[in-house]
Amino acid sequence: MPAARPEGASRITRKQGTDTTCEVFLIGVFHRDAANLRFVAEAVHLTSPDVIAVEARPSFLPAYRSLSAALPKPLLRKMTAETLYYISLEDRLSWHAALLGANERLAATSSSGSASSSSALSPPRLLSAFLARELVLSDKVAAVGAAGEAGLPLHGLELDDPAAYAALLAGPLTAAEGAGPGARPPAAHGRQLTGGAGGGGGGSRVLSPEDLEAEQRAAALSCLQPAAAAAFDQWFRRVARGSEDSSGSGSSDGEGDTQVLLLQLSALMAQCMDPASYMSYVDETDALMSDAGRVGAAAAAQYAQLTAVRETHFLRRLYQLAANGGGVCGLAGGDGGEVQGRRPRRLAVVLGRAHAARMRRALDTGGQLAAAAAR
Repeated sequence: MPAARPEGASRITRKQGTDTTCEVFLIGVFHRDAANLRFVAEAVHLTSPDVIAVEARPSFLPAYRSLSAALPKPLLRKMTAETLYYISLEDRLSWHAALLGANERLAATSSSGSASSSSALSPPRLLSAFLARELVLSDKVAAVGAAGEAGLPLHGLELDDPAAYAALLAGPLTAAEGAGPGARPPAAHGRQLTGGAGGGGGGSRVLSPEDLEAEQRAAALSCLQPAAAAAFDQWFRRVARGSEDSSGSGSSDGEGDTQVLLLQLSALMAQCMDPASYMSYVDETDALMSDAGRVGAAAAAQYAQLTAVRETHFLRRLYQLAANGGGVCGLAGGDGGEVQGRRPRRLAVVLGRAHAARMRRALDTGGQLAAAAAR
């Protein structure tokens, strides 16, 4: 991941006696990328915000602080000081062992009904992170660290009503691994679809997970610069040839290796896109995943919940934070502090890159989503 270069700020203006403008810097990340710690730290340093917000449930912020505090300090310093393209097995084991132990302690000591342990550290998600050579919760740890280093308040953007949040997960896109929203880049959604993706209308054929992945790969390739697209296409062809050779030899290990490689390559494509290309890729993915005839009615409905519905809520939270720094309806963003009434001049927001791309466009164009959030 390159050094942090936040794009031009979006601006939220609210009339409260006099016009007050708050610059909003959307820091789009890939949730489990190992480079998040340095990337977010650099972005916060460059933008000098008054407040930081993160794509997280407000009531879980104390848990994320506890989990972050459990990580070995030398490992955190290493990841904040270096842009890491490769994480050793030892460092990944150290990271996840520390988080898992702290998560288990939180679960054991939490009171009934309170937000405690994180589902991001469930066995399926840990296995997925290891296969993809990723770090679970790197984006949350990065936001907690940046806020703590700068002495800034940290707020959560996510829906915090337990029933509403549980409803987001009730669908085929998250059923396969019990994952929370935004856990994977768009290219991985096809893998999360299980046999019954929901019926499409009008007799249209619902794509199989394999066909859906192929369409998403084709969309990503079409959005890359030609040289990068050619390189990825060559890699995909090599993986396919290797898979055919394994099948011919009767090896049972080759299929699993192939799926891991395809998942990693698909995720890497998105990281190689500039903002304009990535926006095109998001639009193509949205069109595909919103088509009930191709992905099934249940999957399309859940995708709308995971994107447009949540982003409308995110934008409402941004407007609230821009208006009074988090003192909304007697709440302080769930961070345990007192209600603050001071309006921030600059707000840095750490969230998934696809959410950031759509929300930046909504804020900059004053479109329907931004209008809904302002109400």
